[in-house]
Amino acid sequence: MDKSIAKIEELGFRKIGRWFLKDGRLDLEIFTDSKKTNFLYAFVTVNYVGYIGKSTKTVKQRLDQYKKPGPSQKTNLRVNGLILALLSRSETIDIYVLEEKKDLYYGKYKLNLPAGLEDPLIFDLKPAWNKTGKK
Repeated sequence: MDKSIAKIEELGFRKIGRWFLKDGRLDLEIFTDSKKTNFLYAFVTVNYVGYIGKSTKTVKQRLDQYKKPGPSQKTNLRVNGLILALLSRSETIDIYVLEEKKDLYYGKYKLNLPAGLEDPLIFDLKPAWNKTGKK
């Protein structure tokens, strides 16, 4: 197992699904669909964390945007192509999620922990598909 995969699991990321091809098109299987919002997600191959992102939508709502991205969704289009390329070579891509466990506050302000962790994780792990954090 890659060190970056171990790192996200240590933080509490859990595998919730996988990407696959269905009739040559991108599809996903979600093992436990959560209605929670405010989470980090990671696309993980056998050898590395490929992508880390955050969402304020539900898991299904956010991930469905990768299946059929619109012409203005540049990141979704790019990542869709990367996922399709790996799947066409029979590689696996699992979906991991880190959900908020409890509310955190700084004074009277509620903090969004997943949003606050996204940039540090990207800079530390340098996922191959993220553009942020590259030097």
